[in-house]
Parts: sequence; C-alpha cells; structure tokens
Amino acid sequence: LTNVKLMIPFCRTVEEGKKVIDTMHEYGLTQGDNGLEIYVMAEIPSNVMQAEEFAGEFDGFSIGSNDLTQLTLGIDRDSALIANLFSDGNNYVSQNISTDLAGNYSLGVAAGLWNVRFSYGSGDLASHSLVDLFQPYTVTIPPTNITLNITVYTNGTPLISQPQRQSVTQFGFNVVGSVGVNYSAQVSTNLARTNWATFSTFTLTSNNFPIVDTHATNSPRFYRLLKN
Repeated sequence: LTNVKLMIPFCRTVEEGKKVIDTMHEYGLTQGDNGLEIYVMAEIPSNVMQAEEFAGEFDGFSIGSNDLTQLTLGIDRDSALIANLFSDGNNYVSQNISTDLAGNYSLGVAAGLWNVRFSYGSGDLASHSLVDLFQPYTVTIPPTNITLNITVYTNGTPLISQPQRQSVTQFGFNVVGSVGVNYSAQVSTNLARTNWATFSTFTLTSNNFPIVDTHATNSPRFYRLLKN
C-alpha cells in the first residue's frame, strides 16, 4: 500500500510522539516509506501550545474538537452536572482551534477538523428545541474557505431515508428522528386525495429505524411520517 495515513490519538508530549514513531519503525512501519504518513490528533491543549514542535515530528494534524473542548474547559460532557457547559463554540476553544489551524498551515503541514457540530447562538441546538439529524460533519483536510449549508428541524421531526423496493409486495425505508418519540407511518396512492392510511405505529428506539410496507403491490405509492 502506498496511500496509508496513520493517526496517533491523545499524544500528550512531543517526546511521547517520538517514542510512538520509533516503536512503529521497530515493527516495520517507517515514516516516509512507501508514502506512509503519520498524523497526530490535536485534541489536547499541549498539542496547540507546542504545534511547531509536533509539526516537526508528524506529517499532519486532525483536530479532535470534542476532547479539546473538554480539556480546555475542564468539562466532562458525559456528566449531567456540567454537560450544559460543553460548547466547542466557546471563545477559548475556538482560539485553540484557530491557532492550531493557522499555525500548521504556515508550517506547511496538513491540518483539519473532524466531528464538526453546530451551535445556535449562545447555546446548543437542543436548548432551542432544534435538532441537526445529520451531524457530525466531515471537513476535508486541509480546508480553505468552506461553506457548509445545514438544515435543522424542530425536535421530534422525522425524516425518511434510504427508500428501496425489497420484493414484489414490499417497500421499505429507514426513519431518522428523535429516539423515544412515537411516530405513525402512512401511505397514500393519490396525492390529490386525503386518503392517507396508517400502516405502522412505532416508538423510535434508534435512528435509521427500518419500516416495511408489506402491501406495496400497486404503483405509485406515497409515504409520510407523523409525530404522534
């Protein structure tokens, strides 16, 4: 293989990074051989403060905004007591991300951001009863000027995804929505009429929840989801 890039997570110090690279070399994974590149996750404040030193050892960076946010603010986002304080839009977190990106571009190494999520004003989307059903987003490394259009929905709004005919009599699709909410799946054979018929009522236990219409013998058929 000549297109492999390895990512080293949670590398606290430059010395620790050197040790990892040396250990990989002992097992035949030598940086630069056959185009092998070794990246490091920039997810600890020390990665930002010593970006130039890390850039001297690694071929690129990928910014882990979740851990960088937790370690910059001293927050455990899984703790119900302080989870509301977690925000990767915080000024100090944003400064760390922008500093790392700007510094690494000037050093000529690749840098980028993954697991990108969006906030609404001073709070997260959930605090405004909104949901982004398709986050997180992947950002190409390295980004330049990126415009990403997103659609947010009122909490509980269902969406149909991955529709496909499964047999002569069956047509299926997946449901994306809010876990724990009860929905009805309805079908109609004529949009000019109001003859919507419910063929499934369910509580969403996970996203990409499969639904099958077992009487899909006539065409066309139209589907919609209703929040109960």
